[in-house]
Amino acid sequence: MIEDLCFKKGVFSIKVDTNFDNIPMMKILDNLAYTYCGEVFFHGAPRRAYEKVLS
Repeated sequence: MIEDLCFKKGVFSIKVDTNFDNIPMMKILDNLAYTYCGEVFFHGAPRRAYEKVLS
């Protein structure tokens, strides 16, 4: 899985953002234990931000 590769390469946090209407992506992130962090803005549009700390 990509998370294992990141950890082996010294990357200990993965950050992702998605549109508020991208329900399938939000379900995937929830199922993979990503934490909802709040809103970020990209080109002036709000997006949902997530993070997963790898250990």
